[in-house]
Amino acid sequence: MGNYIANSLSNLLELFTSHTHKPVVLTGEVDIAQMAEHVVDVVDPRIRVIGRYAQKLSQPLSHSWDYLTEMANLIPAGVTIDRENFSNNPHMKLMFESQSELQQLLDTIESLLPHHFHDATYNDRADSQLYMLLCMEKRERNFLGTELAGDIIKRDVMQTSVTFSNRKFLSAGYNEEDAKLGFKRCALEGLLHKTHGLIMQSRNEEKQLIARKKQLRQQLHTVRDSKYKQDNSLFSHKDHLTDAHPELVDIERQLTEIRLKSESPSHHLSQVIETLMHPEHHLKMEKQSLILNNLGIKLQDNTGEKGIKLEYADIEIEQSLKRTAMIVSSSTKDIFSHKIH
Repeated sequence: MGNYIANSLSNLLELFTSHTHKPVVLTGEVDIAQMAEHVVDVVDPRIRVIGRYAQKLSQPLSHSWDYLTEMANLIPAGVTIDRENFSNNPHMKLMFESQSELQQLLDTIESLLPHHFHDATYNDRADSQLYMLLCMEKRERNFLGTELAGDIIKRDVMQTSVTFSNRKFLSAGYNEEDAKLGFKRCALEGLLHKTHGLIMQSRNEEKQLIARKKQLRQQLHTVRDSKYKQDNSLFSHKDHLTDAHPELVDIERQLTEIRLKSESPSHHLSQVIETLMHPEHHLKMEKQSLILNNLGIKLQDNTGEKGIKLEYADIEIEQSLKRTAMIVSSSTKDIFSHKIH
């Protein structure tokens, strides 16, 4: 079951930042019951002691999957990658720095493909079209430049340049739906590991409290030993006095609460249900478009200058990280038949 979402990226923030290109399972229908077992494997296998745990996960999983499907459907497609025509394709020149940079990215595609692709002969796949989910970091920079308005050159005009970096393919397949499916499964994996991370955070808090408790007791014992070493009657009561210290009492209270949460399969099930019922707290997407000239300068609709239109989706992760995503396509012949030298 651990391989149901095979080799998906394991952390929500790593979804678009990992430098490792890993494949996802792109075949087969979505099976909520199977996904429920995977949820338990990732979050806490002890959840299985809870009666009807799979049934309790069914509706949250369906809700989260529907939300991820809506997200995936916002990702636009249309840009075709043709490395031989790199210099003549304005879209590719805006999105990639060079042919060699594009080639390095194309070399990662085969590891993203479903297993049955590798079982096919080269002739079977030679004329196929591949679709990849391309993720990039988009940066905008404002500067004062010049602008041609008719026959008049305007100086000190505020302009915006757009550049892309940290490019990677997240998924690949034989059609757009395969590429979208790869995104959805990676995103679901990220949500599950988010929940697991919350559980581990509780355990880390427990360790910090225990360390603070030990440190405080040592400090209090040192003070009392120094103050009452001449009074044997008080010395015998020092442990009682130490335990009554307000901060120690509060630490014991916090430890009791944290242990109930960190060791409770029922609490872990509640946490994963909360995450799956509210995926929008962690992932959001908005469809966008912009028009650029050949130099990557953003154009306004009223300038009249003909530009290059790029459609993409902005994905916001954990309300702190944004990535740009689009679905691009290329022929298998163009990808695998030769290399750029």
